[in-house]
Amino acid sequence: MVPMPDKEQFLEEIRDAFGFLLDDGYELLDEYPENPVNAVQLVSSRIIVGIGLSPRGEFEITVMRTPGRLARLFGHRPDERQERWEYEAMLGSADLGRLLEIGVEKLRADPRVLEGDRAYFRGLGEERRRRNGE
Repeated sequence: MVPMPDKEQFLEEIRDAFGFLLDDGYELLDEYPENPVNAVQLVSSRIIVGIGLSPRGEFEITVMRTPGRLARLFGHRPDERQERWEYEAMLGSADLGRLLEIGVEKLRADPRVLEGDRAYFRGLGEERRRRNGE
């Protein structure tokens, strides 16, 4: 069985795997600094990359466009949360380092994700709504 990393190990692995984004000026935010929950965000002016690992070993990388000025003032469009890129896996199928490596490979495979391409993310949202019957 693959051991669950503690908060410090998790943050170290994130910094290693996503160093290319940190070097590009992304800010690393710990979503729960007083809590041992492993969830962080890497934030830029274009996108927000969320990385989480649940106590059950569920691993996820989620990328959403950074809300624009109007969204920050008036809130997100109701369907905007559907407009996201995701990679999901289970700790145990591989260790955290390998899951991060795979996730980063997939993330970098399509430049539109890191560019925050509006049309691409809207297309992801439309596809997700169709699958969900919305």
